[in-house]
Amino acid sequence: MTKRSWFTETEVFLLHEIVARLDRLARKRVLDAIGLSYAEFLVAMAVNEIDQPTQGEVGELLDMSKSLVSQRVSALLTKGLLVQNRDTENRRQVRLVLTPQGRLTLTRIYGAFAEQEPRDCGERVARARLY
Repeated sequence: MTKRSWFTETEVFLLHEIVARLDRLARKRVLDAIGLSYAEFLVAMAVNEIDQPTQGEVGELLDMSKSLVSQRVSALLTKGLLVQNRDTENRRQVRLVLTPQGRLTLTRIYGAFAEQEPRDCGERVARARLY
């Protein structure tokens, strides 16, 4: 017995396309203005959500490779949004922590996303053709 989906394959594709377009719009308007890539934003969000994670824990959460997480962490360190601290119990582990500037940047991004949602949502839905 095959499981039936609520959506046809075409509808799923179109929904995916709409989400991708909204993502690009959000990135262009907000993240580019702040100077972060989408991947850097995701890493910063993960560090904010998990209490002092390792790079491996961030990679697991985001399903990112170690090398990609490492590159994004390096960029966030350079921008002063993140610091690395040695774990006090296991000196081999390095923990990631947002700096005050990193927390402020995330707050600004969340605020910008919240501000643009009501204003742009109707326009985006009107432009998205599902037919």
